[in-house]
Amino acid sequence: MWLVAICVIIGYLLGKRLSLWSDRIIRVGLYILLIAMGMNLGNSDQILQAIPLLGAQALLYCAASSLVSILAVFIYERLFIHRFIRRRKPPERSGLGREALLIAIIAICIISGFISGHYWINMPANLPAVLFNLSLIVICTSIGVTIKTSLHFITSTKKLWLYAMVPVMVTLGSVGGGLLAGLITGRNAVDSAAIGGTMVFYSFASVVITHQSGVDVGLLALLSNILREILTFAVVPFLSRYSELAAFGVGGASTMDVTLPVIKRSLPEEYTLLGIFNGVVLSVAVPLLLIFLYSMS
Repeated sequence: MWLVAICVIIGYLLGKRLSLWSDRIIRVGLYILLIAMGMNLGNSDQILQAIPLLGAQALLYCAASSLVSILAVFIYERLFIHRFIRRRKPPERSGLGREALLIAIIAICIISGFISGHYWINMPANLPAVLFNLSLIVICTSIGVTIKTSLHFITSTKKLWLYAMVPVMVTLGSVGGGLLAGLITGRNAVDSAAIGGTMVFYSFASVVITHQSGVDVGLLALLSNILREILTFAVVPFLSRYSELAAFGVGGASTMDVTLPVIKRSLPEEYTLLGIFNGVVLSVAVPLLLIFLYSMS
């Protein structure tokens, strides 16, 4: 956390000097991050073994929790926030070439990382962690460059408290999507709500769910939320054409770090701070939500 704060401060202080390079810097950080994610996936026997057994259910939980969360945020935006969003010149819609290119690059980075992690026998064990830290430094420095713009947007926005409700909508949509997937798969409501309510904070939540409900449910939560994280990179460029807040619905807690680069690239840069806020709130909410859910069972 200290590393994140230091890099953001450095980026903020060097804002004028780095402003012209901000997009290129974050692009490099994003590609390094995706390669590291692919390496972790390819190098994890636990995840690879879970795919054949739980893959279809994981896809269902990922799709349901993401879709219902996106819809919840989108409807909330249209009902309560849309009229307060500053009017901008509509972006040119010259086709989907830019978004398609970004998604193709994302896929290439993840696949190349996966192949390296799976087949590189002598790969240094700490290489993915080193790449994650490197990408974190690059990304957070670039984020710091745009903080001033974000702060101005947040403080000058009418009805500021309406934006603070975005994490609540994400939570309701994610839990609702998990319950919907549970109805289809026949899993009990508490486990299904917990899987959906993990909201991409799988590093912590999967351990709690495994302890409470067993290895199979824990692996399902882990796999479905890893897929949701990857899905965020794929769909945010398209979602941003129709909504400025729906991206936070699919990204969940990861909007403060892992998926923040694609949000910054796809949305107006003033939404960077909202992505950080959304992720921080959800990271606190997930443990409380799991405690509440399992206290009911």
